[in-house]
Amino acid sequence: MKNVTLPKMLALACVVGAIAVAPASSAPNPYTIDVIINETGANAFTGQTEEQAVKIFETVANKQGGINGQPVHFAFYDDQTDPKTAVEVANQLLAKHPAVILGSGQTATCAAIAPLLQSAGPVGYCFTSGYTPKPDGYVFSSSASLHIIVPADFRFAQGKGWHRVGNISVTNASGQNADIETKYALSLPEFRSMKIVASETFNPSDMSVAAQVARVKEANPDVIMTPASGPAFATLMHALNDAGMHVPVIASSANLHPEQLKAYASFLPADLYMNGLIYYARDILKPGPLRSAMDQFFAAYKAAGVVPTPDSGQGWDPALIVVSALRHLGTNATAAQLRDYILRLHGFAGVNGVYDFRDGDPHGLGSEAVIFVQWHAATNDFTNVTKLGGLPL
Repeated sequence: MKNVTLPKMLALACVVGAIAVAPASSAPNPYTIDVIINETGANAFTGQTEEQAVKIFETVANKQGGINGQPVHFAFYDDQTDPKTAVEVANQLLAKHPAVILGSGQTATCAAIAPLLQSAGPVGYCFTSGYTPKPDGYVFSSSASLHIIVPADFRFAQGKGWHRVGNISVTNASGQNADIETKYALSLPEFRSMKIVASETFNPSDMSVAAQVARVKEANPDVIMTPASGPAFATLMHALNDAGMHVPVIASSANLHPEQLKAYASFLPADLYMNGLIYYARDILKPGPLRSAMDQFFAAYKAAGVVPTPDSGQGWDPALIVVSALRHLGTNATAAQLRDYILRLHGFAGVNGVYDFRDGDPHGLGSEAVIFVQWHAATNDFTNVTKLGGLPL
């Protein structure tokens, strides 16, 4: 065998080593998008659903080539459904100077984070309809706004022939915003036949709302409307059941979680409705970009072996919009470039509707993005019961 000198051996080893590591080193690092999530705490049902949606979307996005060939990865941080913790987490993430942060998922936690982002970025994208950021800023919110949803609540009730409304609200940020929009809705000529016959509030941490329910019962409403969610929703539903008050209830989409409702089944009303996301009305949509976006969404969930809930789209569409923007702008896009791109976005089909941000609405969706679903105890599932906009089928 021919002798090989040490220098030649070292050179050969370097070449072989380079060949061996080449495949690993050629793979681009993922582009990471941080997500603040209500993984635990009072809004955990919602937060876990949104986290699941973003993870399923990540799989789809990477099968499609990620962001121009670069994989995308979503990193999750639990704010425990606590505004103070949400701010702490956001400040930690801001130290990395990201272009975008997704989340959080509750009105109070979103409102706590927004001032850190609103004037100079990064872009923030909330996972709730309950918080509406200032227009033309760096913060956006998922789903249609309460300014759209609450009038749809009354449109649905009026269409069902329910004109006497018992309003039972909560003292948190979600309840306060809903109360403002309720006053707005009742000022519209469309709802001059509607009347609030009783209005009560309670603290989400209250263990009993029996007194408030008793006063509402005396007013003999046709329907109860409430923005309560999570444990507060359970407390209220229990009180209504205990009082023998079995009227229809129109509740917040924050409660659209089968596992949560299954646990409450023994005391939930037979007629329970919530504003839902329009992919539950897929069957009434004509073929087109909106229907195609929904078909891809349902196919992704089927491939993952998971059944989407009416709240899954709250996490899906923000991820979809941001990744689509980065595919156009590139992963070196600044927060300002990303914000400006979204503000000009229109005719964009997501699973929650067709987006148009040009009028300054940071939700980007109008009344056509609102439907109502009914919960069925026997199957622990939801069915659409309205046309787009909230009129009963």
